[in-house]
Amino acid sequence: MAARAEGGWLRYVRGLALSGVLGLSLAYAVFHSLYPMATFPVESDPSPLLLGLVLGIPSILVGFASTDIVPVIFESFLAVALGFVLSAVLVLSPVAMGLYTVAADTVPGFILHYTFVLFALALFVNLVGGLVGLAARNYLLARIPRPPSWVVQRK
Repeated sequence: MAARAEGGWLRYVRGLALSGVLGLSLAYAVFHSLYPMATFPVESDPSPLLLGLVLGIPSILVGFASTDIVPVIFESFLAVALGFVLSAVLVLSPVAMGLYTVAADTVPGFILHYTFVLFALALFVNLVGGLVGLAARNYLLARIPRPPSWVVQRK
């Protein structure tokens, strides 16, 4: 009984950690789209290809690390909320250093006003990328040869 409770608890921690990876990639994409001169690579305008790669590659890897379709959906939705919080922290960092002048109380509205489409796109990319990663995981695991069930395993 304790193993079942611990497995359930660890499942939620794993989902939160994977959502954090997706949220951090979304926060970096938002920060890069708002301040392309303050991120790597330094650009005058944000590159749609770079934003797609920053959002797409982690979503495929998170889908590969997930175990089922329900956690993929949970992680995708939670990542948008975590991405908003983390992007607010990232947007406040150049303001705190004095590089840009933005009032701290207007940061959430500032982020949503200029990057709402990016948040909507991130949800779609996280869902599709997670499902692609999950499908790749299931395909690769199905190809691994397993011993027959009647063979006694020695440990």
